[in-house]
Amino acid sequence: VVDLENITQVAYGEEAKLPEALGGVIRRDPDVIMVDRCPDEKTADLVNRAADSKLVLLGLHALDAFSGLARWVQVCSDAGDAVKNLRGVLCQVLVRKLCPNCREPYRPDPNVVAKANLSGEKIENFFRPPTREVTDEKGNPISCLACQGTGYVGRTGAFELLEVTDDVRQLVADGATLAEIKAACRKSKMLYIQEQALRKVIQGVTSVQEVIRVTKPPKKKSS
Repeated sequence: VVDLENITQVAYGEEAKLPEALGGVIRRDPDVIMVDRCPDEKTADLVNRAADSKLVLLGLHALDAFSGLARWVQVCSDAGDAVKNLRGVLCQVLVRKLCPNCREPYRPDPNVVAKANLSGEKIENFFRPPTREVTDEKGNPISCLACQGTGYVGRTGAFELLEVTDDVRQLVADGATLAEIKAACRKSKMLYIQEQALRKVIQGVTSVQEVIRVTKPPKKKSS
């Protein structure tokens, strides 16, 4: 637990104790409630009831905003209740930032640009970690002092925001598929997480390889 000004933190330990702890927090009538997970329907019901009168921020693990929405609806007993007070679903991925001292410019493959729906963008170069070893006069390898030869320094976020409009809310309540919900969001010009991350590539902040690394689905475990 970290001491934060004007913020009260409640440690509940086991997941089974979360509903009781959350109920106690709600009775204190705070302005904003942050919950780090929602393991069951009982917790979801408390979150929904609290959201009738105050702002609730709920954390879930998901690959993207649509998966997060689906997981939230699944844990709730009723799809209509799940989206009644839902304003949006925000997904974040962290990408490593290219080292500005040794990043290497290159002309991207036109097929890659087209596949990533970037054909309309004005792109002169992409950047990547150095592919050629730098050596001194004696042929000894020289590591970049800024990144120690890794090609990356620090991280930044790429964010996907699924705004829950009245249209999206009705689709969810009616049991629409994720494909139908995605189509409705696309009409509102929503950008997916991969597209948001690729904007960082266009800006020279990160590499295509890094975007692929952080956005590809995890490998399924063999049974």
